[in-house]
Amino acid sequence: MTSQPPPPRSWFALSLAASLLFALLAVAIQRSGLLIALDFAIGDFFYKTPLWKIRGFDQLMELMSLLGEEGVILTAVIGSILLALRRSWGILALWVATIGGSIILNRLMKGQFQTVRSAVGHPEFVEVSTGFPSGHTMMALATYGLLAYLLSQRSHDRRQALLIFAASGLMIGLISLSRLYLLTHYLSDVLGGAAGGMAWLALCIGLFSLLSATRGTERRNGRRRPARA
Repeated sequence: MTSQPPPPRSWFALSLAASLLFALLAVAIQRSGLLIALDFAIGDFFYKTPLWKIRGFDQLMELMSLLGEEGVILTAVIGSILLALRRSWGILALWVATIGGSIILNRLMKGQFQTVRSAVGHPEFVEVSTGFPSGHTMMALATYGLLAYLLSQRSHDRRQALLIFAASGLMIGLISLSRLYLLTHYLSDVLGGAAGGMAWLALCIGLFSLLSATRGTERRNGRRRPARA
């Protein structure tokens, strides 16, 4: 069974929904409410729960954290080189705009909100960078989400495409979990990173799909146009 990509309007709708979720989170972190209480409760849970006794769990979380930053940069560079060698200029533009844009957008958002990073379990040490939204989560979702999208487009099996997205989702989920487990971010930071990353990823794919569809229509119309005598 051939996997058919969603139309551009579906990506734009997803981008809008994720943007609205991000806006709600941005408002919620400015107030003392349920979300802030959850931030401290979940931070306290990971601080007090001896998950480190599970063999290899610490190492797994450290690895996932690396994949959320160094892994993103390495994936971006390797992907750019491969696409340039294949002369896939349109996809290369999508690749650079999505990943590069997510990094720039995250820095701008952090500068705008200026929230303090999680100090649960280590009140004497506070990260220099601000917390909301989580850069690891946002960049991982944009990068590995786009990679899953591009790989799924090369698949002619719907089940295989679903497995690709499932593997990507698992990786992004573990990267997000690592930020909570390592006590470097609050839940609101991670949720904000996920919403921001999804909004940007869906917008970029939607625009790319729309441009591709428009060019395809123009080429078909050009072939159908009768030659002048």
